[in-house]
Amino acid sequence: MTRILIISTIYTMLGISFRAAAIGDCWDIGFNSGTLKCDTCANLKSIVADDELYQECMKCCLSSIEERYELAVLELDRRFVSRFPELSDIVKSEMNIVVRYRLGALPTLLMYRERTDEAPTESVSVVSWSKDVLREYLDAHL
Repeated sequence: MTRILIISTIYTMLGISFRAAAIGDCWDIGFNSGTLKCDTCANLKSIVADDELYQECMKCCLSSIEERYELAVLELDRRFVSRFPELSDIVKSEMNIVVRYRLGALPTLLMYRERTDEAPTESVSVVSWSKDVLREYLDAHL
């Protein structure tokens, strides 16, 4: 019951209705394409872990020029690489990210507006992200 309440709250916060996704425009499937930001879709994906919902969200979202970054750093504990094949693929790939290992760190994408910034502007958990989702996110933000 608690899980349903949490998911219901998340859907409500994101402006998504519980209607079944059908073929049609964004409004018909519960997305407000006039206000939906693409980083919200990434957050939805990390919480709900529904690829189909994420893809529909990405088709309806707005990518803002303000959300552009110069540097992306993937910070994680080395132990996660061996346990999660998707993370292993991401680390070995030639994506435009810097990989930094820190003991005990959950896989997190740190986004920097300027390469010289000391602290990240945004921090996004990527524990359950696939390589494709990460690539799409980076394409939209770098």
